[in-house]
Amino acid sequence: MVLNRAVKESFAASCREGKVTHAYIIEGARGVGKMDFALYAAQLIFCTSASAPCGVCAQCRKILSRAHPDVYFYGGQNSVTVSDARRMIRDSVISPNDGDRKVYIIENADKMNAAAQNAMLKIFEEPPDPVVFFLLAERRDMLLPTVVSRCRTITISGMDEDEILAELTARYPRRSREQLAEAARLCGRSIGEAEELLGKDGIAEMKRAYDFMRGYFGAADRYALYVSVMGGRQKRDSNQLFLLLLCDAFTDIMRVKCGYNHCTVLSVQEAAGYSRAVTLRSASAAIRIIQDAYAAITDNGNYNAVMSDMIVRLLAERKQYGQNR
Repeated sequence: MVLNRAVKESFAASCREGKVTHAYIIEGARGVGKMDFALYAAQLIFCTSASAPCGVCAQCRKILSRAHPDVYFYGGQNSVTVSDARRMIRDSVISPNDGDRKVYIIENADKMNAAAQNAMLKIFEEPPDPVVFFLLAERRDMLLPTVVSRCRTITISGMDEDEILAELTARYPRRSREQLAEAARLCGRSIGEAEELLGKDGIAEMKRAYDFMRGYFGAADRYALYVSVMGGRQKRDSNQLFLLLLCDAFTDIMRVKCGYNHCTVLSVQEAAGYSRAVTLRSASAAIRIIQDAYAAITDNGNYNAVMSDMIVRLLAERKQYGQNR
């Protein structure tokens, strides 16, 4: 199965017609295949086979192993900085090493601050001929309008539950049908999310996140919310995944409030129901509170103390919004 087949075929047609532009925003929810698409596009650009991308020539193999000298990766764990942007600008004018193109793949492009984005504008306004940028972003609206206007946007959508189940079955032949089906059902149309659920006690953490969201929007008190987060407290990886899922759930609510009809963790119906209880500002504030808890857990903070602080702050946010309704 080829993930995101339609958008890949469209990009392949652009390559055949010589219509590849200098910069693309690859937009989609976490785990839907943005990097998969960028690597596919890079193979199309460099592949030497008549049936590109072949996946077996030297160029394709180097790209898939992330060892191609003319394919650069930025913004994985850390956001791209102004220094990174300036480095890309300096490097972009140097001739390619192993072909006639250079490709830059920037993960989490929507996490770049305004200074870094403005630094990138220089190369978007006057791009060297052989350079192609792929900016991977969950939310295009977090990028500066001046950046968006100089890029072509490709939207990566999620897969149907049956498609995800078929893909998981092929990738994990030793996992039980029940586990795979549960991951496909809970992953919010994201193959990456499904794999994460399979790999880190994920289904249990997804259920824990559901319980928390139901309690929070059901006006549960501090003690009830605290009880809902206590499962798995000895496993840092599980707690990190739980907090990421909470962030994604509030992001789903923001998506629905902004008119999008796809979600990552919640169903569209659940997100729509919860969205009536919050504003965009309060949902964004909740995400920041949860991100603070994630950072504290990552830094080996005391789990009980971190969760207690998070719940107190979230309840204060809920109370403040309730008073202003």
